[in-house]
Amino acid sequence: MKTWAQENEDLILFHILKKVPMENIFYVDVGANDPTLLSVTKLFYDKGGRGINIEPSLKYYFRLEKERPEDINLNCAVGNYRGKLVVDEREDGWIFNGNYEYYDLPNNRERVIVNTRTLTDIFCEYLNKTQEIHFLKIDVDGFEKECLEGIDFDKYHPWCICIEISVSKEWENIIINAGYKKLYEDSLNAYYGYGEKIESGDINNIPHRNGIGKYFRWLYQACFGEEYNLYTLNEMFRIKQRGKNLFLPLNYNGHKRVAVYGMSIIGERLCDELVQFGFDVKYGIDRDTEKKYYHINDSIDYINIYRVKEVDYSTIDCIIMTMCVDEKEIEKQIASRTSVYTIRNLILSCIN
Repeated sequence: MKTWAQENEDLILFHILKKVPMENIFYVDVGANDPTLLSVTKLFYDKGGRGINIEPSLKYYFRLEKERPEDINLNCAVGNYRGKLVVDEREDGWIFNGNYEYYDLPNNRERVIVNTRTLTDIFCEYLNKTQEIHFLKIDVDGFEKECLEGIDFDKYHPWCICIEISVSKEWENIIINAGYKKLYEDSLNAYYGYGEKIESGDINNIPHRNGIGKYFRWLYQACFGEEYNLYTLNEMFRIKQRGKNLFLPLNYNGHKRVAVYGMSIIGERLCDELVQFGFDVKYGIDRDTEKKYYHINDSIDYINIYRVKEVDYSTIDCIIMTMCVDEKEIEKQIASRTSVYTIRNLILSCIN
């Protein structure tokens, strides 16, 4: 079974809830983000499960509305009161709630005001009296305590709670005091089951990534917490592990001379991989970089890095784009000059 999630959360929850048919699963996803990339609930939705997705970013909320028409999608934050919350929203839609101690924030962000509600308020409005919540997933980057304080555990007991632990666990006593027991913990999340509804079963058989998660947790912090960078590097690594070739579309089209647009950590890794597969990497392209060259595989060989206006399209067969911000606009600008691939589509061609 294929995972869509960052750390196999969907497969772990499937294992924990294995006695419940997937089409009967009802979930609540707090901090749902993208409906596909790194989604904990896509696997269940595709198998007939339904639930509530809560996301304060309008960008991701609109995606959820488009791709999850049979879910309940809410554009708000979750906390311990009903009202307004001031947050910082990055250009790519990523929301920061003010817990800046854990993040190195980029400059391309703006302060916005979002509605906030308690989970009790949401459950009361959208759930009927007999509706069970099979799992509650919480990924709110440091706002976990406030989120849990907004649940009336005398009325509502999700069977399983999956909550991110990368920031802290100061909230754990709230869950334990509500009658939950810890079922499982990895480098990113902890899983708790309520009373007799969940049997821990053979926890040793829960799928995990054999410590790779710790590496990507470090990488996550090194990349300033960008979901896109994490997902891309994660999937590149997994594709290589499975022995697949990320660049088959280039081979099929006879494209050997390549430029890489976007020389972040993804672009650098991509250059290394291209050379290993026998491609001729001509140069890198970056709009704002101060770097003038990049050493391939830390060797003495290097490529120049140019701005867009300096590019000589006659020397290349194609460009691979690594960024997600303004991707479509940039692709339109250069597609008339040379063939264009995006790292996103190359990855999808390997995992579909």
